[in-house]
Amino acid sequence: MLELVPDAVFFLGIEIGVEHITATEIDLRAAIIRTRSEPFDGPAHGVEEAVRHAIALACSDLSPDRLERCEGIGISTPSQLNLNGTIHSAPLLGWKNVNLIELVRQSLPFQIPLMVENDANAAAWGEYRFGAGKGSDYLVAITVGTGIGGGIIIEGSMYRG
Repeated sequence: MLELVPDAVFFLGIEIGVEHITATEIDLRAAIIRTRSEPFDGPAHGVEEAVRHAIALACSDLSPDRLERCEGIGISTPSQLNLNGTIHSAPLLGWKNVNLIELVRQSLPFQIPLMVENDANAAAWGEYRFGAGKGSDYLVAITVGTGIGGGIIIEGSMYRG
């Protein structure tokens, strides 16, 4: 039999929010290994500082040997962005026209696959894959916090528009 070794590699998820930054490490089973969250006043800081702070939080307890096993990073923000990682507008943070993927890539000490997503879409995808929406073909998730957002899954695909 062939079996995955869940802790052979890992992935990092980072949420840059309006009032906090959260970093989560998951294994190949998508099991949460570690989560760290810190208060962060997003509107009072620029996007560069937010990215540096988020990367530091995510990587602070990881040894160089462990970092070598990281296979990807996903970042979510409360923003309108395109699939290439450019934030058109993040009104709650005061960011406009920022290539978030490029900024993160420049801030990392190593090369790694990156993905960015709107925070409400990321929440919807998490519920669809692992939460209350698991097994459903359709899902609508509404997030209410500092702002209001939503994500829609239709027949297993994120609806964008």
